[in-house]
Amino acid sequence: VFSLSATIFLHLATFFVTAMVCHGELATFRPRTSHLTEFYLWMSFGGVLGGAFNALLAPVLFSTVAEYPLAIVFACALRPMLKEGRNGRWQLDIVLPLLFAVAVWFVAQVPTNKLTAVFDERWKVLPVAAIIAMFVFSFTVRPVRLALGIGVLLWGASNIMNEHSTVYTHRTFFGVHQIKKNDDANIYLLTHGSTNHGSQSIESDKWREPLAYYTREGPVGQVFDALHVANSEMSVGIIGLGTGATSCYRRPKDKWKFFEIDSAVVGIARNEEYFHYLAECAGSSPVVLGDARLSLVNEPDDGFDLLVIDAFSSDAIPVNLITVEAFNLYFRKLAENGSVLIHISNRHLNLEPVLGNLTRSREWSGRVQAHRPDG
Repeated sequence: VFSLSATIFLHLATFFVTAMVCHGELATFRPRTSHLTEFYLWMSFGGVLGGAFNALLAPVLFSTVAEYPLAIVFACALRPMLKEGRNGRWQLDIVLPLLFAVAVWFVAQVPTNKLTAVFDERWKVLPVAAIIAMFVFSFTVRPVRLALGIGVLLWGASNIMNEHSTVYTHRTFFGVHQIKKNDDANIYLLTHGSTNHGSQSIESDKWREPLAYYTREGPVGQVFDALHVANSEMSVGIIGLGTGATSCYRRPKDKWKFFEIDSAVVGIARNEEYFHYLAECAGSSPVVLGDARLSLVNEPDDGFDLLVIDAFSSDAIPVNLITVEAFNLYFRKLAENGSVLIHISNRHLNLEPVLGNLTRSREWSGRVQAHRPDG
């Protein structure tokens, strides 16, 4: 319903209002001058505890970034109570959000494709959104009621907007990895943040068939087809493991090596309950765990016929992998007439001119291809 810019505005507006209310409460209840030192000490200590919770405890306690919606809920619960809400019944603080939760739960049981069919145009969604907004806004006179209502709203939105059922979730320093099952296409998908980074068919006879970005008809398949004709055997380095789909372009005589920074991704790619690319296609190809740029330094020069740069960080690739220094390293590790294949698709940045300027400045030759996979 909302564009990216509208969503960002709503989040920033929420943060601004919440911060202003909290700072206003601090200013209202500040002590006399003689106790200000203690006041500021405890306020700073609270900031330390909040930072420690987000950085150290939250990644251990939650498999998703749950601390963000929880912070919004607690901020609503701690807001000052409006004068007209002081005589409200506390029982309604529980009953009304509970009824709201039951209604949201029933809506969440409806398959996403059916909801999409009903609300296929924005004008159909807006009246429903307006009714929900007014209902939740009526909770504002009671902080606890508002907090529970907002919590239900956030929970419902995350469930209703999820197109596929989540079967596995793992959070690391690098973000949240989820495996989702698409029953319509009969595939498993690996997502990081909000972006799909690989998929594989559930059917065993299709386990050796790369999907999504890596289809044989797409740029990856075209590059390997051309290089297989020109080289009877190849040395290939892959930066970014993902589901391991690229390994299905490996031939028995080829020497492949994967570079992956996140051990969780390695575990997911080797989990044969969901993905089988490595088991079916990679053979004994090693996976080097660690920062790819540092790991490549230890590789012999002129050793790779092809380097594939396919690392990801949710909806963008890590910028440190597309710097001038990084490409100088890549070409130092390439054999004569070697090639670099880089995946530059992301939601926010147009990286084609960046790489175009880089290739021109070094008098390299390059080609870009836009490809939208079906699955």
